[in-house]
Amino acid sequence: MIYLIQATLYTAILYLVYLAFLKNRSDHNWSRAYLLLNMVLPFVLPLISMPVFEQNSTTIAEAMLPVVNVSTDLSDKAASIGVLPILYISISCLLLGYVLAQAVHVTMFIKRHPFEKMGDIRLIRNTSMGPGSWFSYVFIPATDADAAVLAHEEAHVRHKHSYDIVLMRLIQCVAWPNVILFFIAKELKTVHEFQADAVAGTNMETYGTTLLNELFHTKHFSLSHTFFHHPIKRRIMMLQKNKSHAGKMKVVTLSLLLVTSMLYVQCTKDSDSAAKSKNEELKEDEIANKLYGKGLKIEKLDPDAPPHELEYDVAPEFGSDLMEYMAKNIKYPKKAQKEKIEGRVVVKFVVDEEGNVTNPKIVRSPDQSLSDAALDVINNMPKWKPGEMKGKRVKVSLTLPVSFKLQ
Repeated sequence: MIYLIQATLYTAILYLVYLAFLKNRSDHNWSRAYLLLNMVLPFVLPLISMPVFEQNSTTIAEAMLPVVNVSTDLSDKAASIGVLPILYISISCLLLGYVLAQAVHVTMFIKRHPFEKMGDIRLIRNTSMGPGSWFSYVFIPATDADAAVLAHEEAHVRHKHSYDIVLMRLIQCVAWPNVILFFIAKELKTVHEFQADAVAGTNMETYGTTLLNELFHTKHFSLSHTFFHHPIKRRIMMLQKNKSHAGKMKVVTLSLLLVTSMLYVQCTKDSDSAAKSKNEELKEDEIANKLYGKGLKIEKLDPDAPPHELEYDVAPEFGSDLMEYMAKNIKYPKKAQKEKIEGRVVVKFVVDEEGNVTNPKIVRSPDQSLSDAALDVINNMPKWKPGEMKGKRVKVSLTLPVSFKLQ
């Protein structure tokens, strides 16, 4: 979900640049290229992470009690799939199916009609559809068509506009919640018409009349290009516009700055997040290392004496393999799996003189359900072999980090 929000935000920012600097410009090739990038680039940017922004951390000695890693297995993952992902995938599949059905419909239509090869195009006459084009095929409703109309559709074929349409529809199917794509798709088809008009409309007055004559006499396929395409006012206006490269370099520069800024924000955010997570882990490991590597926090038998740091003689020992015990008994909570919650829970508990586990409490945790899972295992632990100081059994306070990680 976060990825989709990021992609939508980047799409909107880049499209605003287009509206401000490129809309209704006469350099149609640049406008087309920019709109295609506007559909693809926002979905790539959130995935990029540059090593230049990564921060190195100093490795410290491993604690006597290593971190317990808890992850989901295949059955847990299957059970954790929520309604929203299923709904999202279902709608995407329906949209893909609809686009496929449209493509099949156009293909069957073409197969039912004979065509004649004319240069780069395959012309189909007497179709009652069009004028329009689909890849190399051009279909016209009657036997003959105006030369400007044929030139217009041939320009669509030569510029390979149908590939843009297919790419656009596939991206819309996969990223359908991104509503900005709808506006980009509409603008891209308009730019296609501008490109074709620029080739066919050598006589502006005659061509403008042809556009108006076709206004109420056109039937077309939704996937294909059609000779008549709204907005008619913009098309006629663009015919009268001279080519101008003014402001082109400004758009290129601004676009590059925007993309660079997005990459920087994305990479530094990922780096800061990773560094923060790593620092938290190191801090917890330092606590454990301090307790187990150099000395233990000893709670004296005299309850009135304050606890303080002392060197230990014998550390508490778990009866069997602690990591194996934790792996067998701790379970990733269903609630946390469903809500995609992960993180590290730090549990503190006391092993008393008899080896019993007492006073377990949470030092830090990202979620209550993870805390409950960790505490449940600690509370049901078998007896430990108690710690000793100068031959006497003593109470020892231990810290155990438990890392929950979704696979």
